[in-house]
Amino acid sequence: YDAENDQLKTFDMLENFVSGLKINHDKLFCFGEPSIEIPKKAEAIKANVIVMGTAGLTGFSHRLLGSTAEYVMRHATIPVITISPLCTSPRRLEENRVLIPLADVEHAPHDTKVMKEIVDELRAEVNLLHVVSYSERMYQVKSEILPFHATTFETNETNRKLREIGELAFGSTIVTTSVDFGDVDAGILREAGSELYDFILMGAHPEHLIGLFTNSKGYNI
Repeated sequence: YDAENDQLKTFDMLENFVSGLKINHDKLFCFGEPSIEIPKKAEAIKANVIVMGTAGLTGFSHRLLGSTAEYVMRHATIPVITISPLCTSPRRLEENRVLIPLADVEHAPHDTKVMKEIVDELRAEVNLLHVVSYSERMYQVKSEILPFHATTFETNETNRKLREIGELAFGSTIVTTSVDFGDVDAGILREAGSELYDFILMGAHPEHLIGLFTNSKGYNI
């Protein structure tokens, strides 16, 4: 194993990767497990944000191989922007629009303060989305009410709660709301695929045992 030659090749790759950048930049090189070293290096250089690509692996491949991006998302102490193979570049910064999916419409997200700072930095408009999943109460209650009326009531109530969270969490920021029904991941991707948004902003939970065997919603999106 020729470590010196390998290092030179890696530096050449880094040089090619950043050759088009028009801002000041440094190239860093270290040894170890990438998912562990990336958050450590970000903290050491006092980075404000981490930007990473994702391979787009799901299901068995993801569980077998793991994901550096997902590990970093769960453990980094600063925001992580992930770029999937399907992503396009955002529009001009002054026109940014951010989609924030919320799993809970009874309470504001625990990371509201950080989300607000990011939204302000992007000078973005926000759309809060909640997908009423098959596990929620609406689908468990047996009722003689026509499905259309039940769906209309749920939509109105959920929009009302989302507006309350928007006023509490984002203040004067322009906030709209939307509601979908069914599979959560599919609902978020369906809304994001409407081409109205430049970013999806989601929180990531710390890793737990079940996370070793399942994909997280954040990583799936």
